[in-house]
Amino acid sequence: MNLAHILLAASVTLATPVEKKTHSQVATKAEIAGDVIKFEFKVTVADGLHLNKDAPWALKLQPTSDIEFKQNKLSRTDLDENLPGFRVETVAKPKTVKGALPYTLTAFVCTDDKKLCYRDVLQGEVVWQRP
Repeated sequence: MNLAHILLAASVTLATPVEKKTHSQVATKAEIAGDVIKFEFKVTVADGLHLNKDAPWALKLQPTSDIEFKQNKLSRTDLDENLPGFRVETVAKPKTVKGALPYTLTAFVCTDDKKLCYRDVLQGEVVWQRP
C-alpha cells in the first residue's frame, strides 16, 4: 500500500459520520380523547443506569398548523415522575385527520453509583390519526 492509498483511507475514515450515543430511549403514544389528542413521552434507560429526575429536563414540541398546545416548551416542573416523562394534550380539535408531531426531549441519566451522568437529547416524531 503506497502513501496515496493510506491518505485516501484516512480521509474516508474521517468523513464517516459519528453516531450519537444515547443512554435512554423515548416511547411515544398518541391517544384520541374526544376533540383532543393526548401525547405521552415515556423515557427508559439501559441496565445499570437510572433517570436523574432532579436535573433540568425539557420537552420542546414543534406543532404544525394542524394542532395547538397550551405551551410548546415543558420543563422539569412539568415532568411526570411516575411515567417517567411528559404528558401533554392539544387545546382544540385538530384541523386535519392525521399528522406528525416532531419533538426534542432532553433527559438526564446517571450510573447507579452516581459517578457518571449523561445528558441525552432525544429527537423524533409522534404520528397521530383521528378515527
